[in-house]
Amino acid sequence: MNRYKDKVCLVTASTQGIGFAIAKRMAEEGAFVYICSRKEKNVKEALDKLKGLKVEGYPCHIGLKEQRLALLKKIEEKHGRLDVLVCNQAASTHFGSQMDISEGSFDKMWDLNVKSIFYLIKESKELLKKGGKQSNVLVVSSVGGKGPNYTIGVYNMTKAALDNMVVWLAQELIPDDIRLNAISPGLIKTEFSGPLWKDNQGVPAKSLGESDQIASVAATMCSDDGSFVNGENYAVHGGFPKL
Repeated sequence: MNRYKDKVCLVTASTQGIGFAIAKRMAEEGAFVYICSRKEKNVKEALDKLKGLKVEGYPCHIGLKEQRLALLKKIEEKHGRLDVLVCNQAASTHFGSQMDISEGSFDKMWDLNVKSIFYLIKESKELLKKGGKQSNVLVVSSVGGKGPNYTIGVYNMTKAALDNMVVWLAQELIPDDIRLNAISPGLIKTEFSGPLWKDNQGVPAKSLGESDQIASVAATMCSDDGSFVNGENYAVHGGFPKL
């Protein structure tokens, strides 16, 4: 398929796991994709795996405004527009009893998981308006936003906030011809979700998905094939809707 020919995409937190799989899928379908991560080492390793595709990568802490703006400036200087923004950044800083969480861990999750996503969308708006007729944003949420697990309760609470944001912000962006949707993965076999599945013999094999299975749905939602999908949240969990 060539659904992303001539499209410019930015996928955040995209050197591993779900973000990497989405970036790879869009690049394979013809997009020029920007990837980023806080660590330069991770960016270089990801770029090595994506050789032959139209991909550029930069170290960027999406939680910091100046670094977000610097990345968007690079995109503007080279392409003058952005067709697709995938907000995949997230932190899960506390596992176990939520009554034991520190204020620092709590704040870090809300700052990165919610605040940085809202402001990245806000800061990308003008570039997205210059994109094609199907310019759009995809927020990576989680099934935990609707079916929370107390061991990652605050993390799930941030995802519930994103789910709420997608509904009203999609309506606000309609006059700008920018679609906004969310995808809510179930339990996916990544390093990020490792505490939920590693060394846990109680996790049913069929409940553990792969990043590529999320990427395939994300690629459809953000392509012209998803042109009439707006303000929606697609749960992709293989029949296991709770973490």
